[in-house]
Amino acid sequence: MYTKMSHKGILSSAFNMSLGYIPVIISIVLCEFITQDTAIYIGTGIGLLYSYYSMHRKGVRIPNFILYISTAILVLLTIAALIPGDYVPPGALPLTVEVSILIPMLILYLHKKRFINYFLKKKEVCSKRLFAQGAESAIVSAHIVLILGILHFIAISLAMFFVHPLEDPAKWIIFNFLPVAYSCLPMCSLLTTAM
Repeated sequence: MYTKMSHKGILSSAFNMSLGYIPVIISIVLCEFITQDTAIYIGTGIGLLYSYYSMHRKGVRIPNFILYISTAILVLLTIAALIPGDYVPPGALPLTVEVSILIPMLILYLHKKRFINYFLKKKEVCSKRLFAQGAESAIVSAHIVLILGILHFIAISLAMFFVHPLEDPAKWIIFNFLPVAYSCLPMCSLLTTAM
């Protein structure tokens, strides 16, 4: 049974799950200046530290599910980077991370009712509401990212269809700039609604 949360007010900025994309954004930006492997390691380290901080800070703990998902993706990419071979082709880290993040976001969005109901059925009464609100915030953030990811896929398809081969500026915008922009937009949109 899916229980819809009442919308009596705006959620606190503490429920801004899109801040969980920070390790991914840092990895994508760093890969422009340093090697992809090092960028993945740094992003993973930041994700792990941020996850640890969010779980062990004092006061009310609101789980940042998007942070945990993006950190898990970066950990998997770190493991893949340690294995000999090119699992992430040179220059393809932004697009690889984008697609790797979109898959769990799609799964989360498709199973949103189960996800929220799981936390509503938890035994601990004091944290049940916070977990359910955190789950709903994660679903909203996932929905925004999925829309932006679909728009990015359409842009890539149109560019490949009408302009072949892609020139360097267009290639850089589509494969390097847009993944960062699509990761930052949910954060900006949720920050402005919280103000």
